[in-house]
Amino acid sequence: MRTELLFPPEQIQERVRELAAQINRHYSAETEVVCACVANGAFIFYADLVRKLNCRVIFDVVVLSSYRGRQSTGKVKVVKKLSKVIKNRHVLIIEDIIDSGLTMNTLQTIIKVEEPKSLLTVSLLKRRHQRYACDIDYYGFEVQVDDFVVGYGLDGGTHYNPMLDYISLVKKESPADS
Repeated sequence: MRTELLFPPEQIQERVRELAAQINRHYSAETEVVCACVANGAFIFYADLVRKLNCRVIFDVVVLSSYRGRQSTGKVKVVKKLSKVIKNRHVLIIEDIIDSGLTMNTLQTIIKVEEPKSLLTVSLLKRRHQRYACDIDYYGFEVQVDDFVVGYGLDGGTHYNPMLDYISLVKKESPADS
C-alpha cells in the first residue's frame, strides 16, 4: 500500500497549539483536570497536547476496543478503565479519531455515570459528514469518511509505526500499481 501525506508535522503542531489555547481558555491555571488518554492511538497527540495546557493535569489512560483490523465489530469493549476517581472533578477525554462516535459515546456514558464536575472531549481527527452519537468539544482536523489514516500514533498496525510526526492517507493500490 502507498501513503499520501495529509498533515505534515508543522501543521499538526500548529493545530495542537491552537487546541491547547482553546482548552486553556476553558480551564484556569488552578483547575485540576483528569486528562484521559484513549489509548493506544492518542498517546502522541495526548503527550503533545497536555504539555501545552496551563491547568493542573492529572494523567490517566483508558483503553477501549471496537475494531477488529479495519472493521468495527459494532460493540465496544472496555479493556482498561480510568484509574483516577473522577466524581466532582473536571475530565478531558483526549482521543485520536472519532469515526461513527460509538466508542466515544460509550466512554462518555461511562464517565457521566461517575458524576464528573465537567466533561470535555478533544479529538485530533473526526470524520467529515458523519452523524455523531457523542459530543465533540474540540477537534483538530476533518478527514473523509472512507479515508484510512495512519501516523502520529494512530492505530495503523506495525507497518506505519515509524510515521510518528505526520499523518498520511493509506491509498489503495490499483492493479496498475501492483
